[in-house]
Amino acid sequence: MEAVTQLLAALVLARAALKRLAADSAWALAALALLLDADLLSPRFGAAAYLEWRRTATHSLAGAATVAIAVAVLFWLSGRWSRRPVRLWAALAACLTGAGVHLVVALLDAHGAQLLWPFRRDWYAWDLLEPMDPWVLVLLAGGLLLPALFGLVSEEIGARRPQRSSSPGALLALLLVAGYCGSRAVLHERARQMLDARLYDGAAPLALGVFPASASPLLWRGVVETETTLEVFDVRVGVEATLRARSTHYKPEPSPVLEAARSTEAVQRFLLFARFPLARIVRQVEGYRVEIHDLRFEPSPTVPVPMAVVETDETLRVTMQRIEFARTP
Repeated sequence: MEAVTQLLAALVLARAALKRLAADSAWALAALALLLDADLLSPRFGAAAYLEWRRTATHSLAGAATVAIAVAVLFWLSGRWSRRPVRLWAALAACLTGAGVHLVVALLDAHGAQLLWPFRRDWYAWDLLEPMDPWVLVLLAGGLLLPALFGLVSEEIGARRPQRSSSPGALLALLLVAGYCGSRAVLHERARQMLDARLYDGAAPLALGVFPASASPLLWRGVVETETTLEVFDVRVGVEATLRARSTHYKPEPSPVLEAARSTEAVQRFLLFARFPLARIVRQVEGYRVEIHDLRFEPSPTVPVPMAVVETDETLRVTMQRIEFARTP
């Protein structure tokens, strides 16, 4: 999810519950969310840096806990010179809870996170939401703005404003977001069952994935891998469930060119990330160019999508290998 969603989630979480643990926890959780999303700067250093750092160190259990503890200690120290001091255990509980929610939100989109970094490089993702789901933004913003608006109205009419340690509006927003994500999980599973129930060239699929295609929870994008192809589908669930083939991509035949590309460091790094890799071999004047994409993603002007590129000469000697961003059609 984008940083704005994470920031809103942190502020709503602070108003909904964590104010009871530590007063003025909102600024600590906001700082924590921004620090954990510092890897959003990685595309400025190139696609290789993006692949290495995006959703890895700061979105692992160890990394997020370390950052949370550091922020909690600073929160506690700053509170010692304020009128409302914070207990260290309360600051730790608030920041660790905020870090946990941050990781859960990061798992909701297709990019996912390396939760076990640096011990394992496995990726985990639930594939439920787009990177910036408008419905989640509306619910979170409503949880922050509506209570403030009602408070202004109450002051205008002279009503006494009760002092609460938590905001019912913020708590309701969190429950609505959880319910929305839960409903998308149910529909995601239905879309997956629709793809899994079919035979492809007379055989069951080797692997399949379902990814959000729009803000509508009824529309999904399915990718199915068979022995010879990778097939992309538009999947609609609900009362009028439909499955429409969008495109079919044929896997290249095994060849020395492909083996030379697969042996490079760039491709090995990319294959750790890609779930549905598709190679494309292009004959050039003095050699070959191999491009490997991950069909889990579609190139977008707003969301960076990495791919691996390898070039060889006529003797299949690698002359160039790198990770770069896929071009938007």
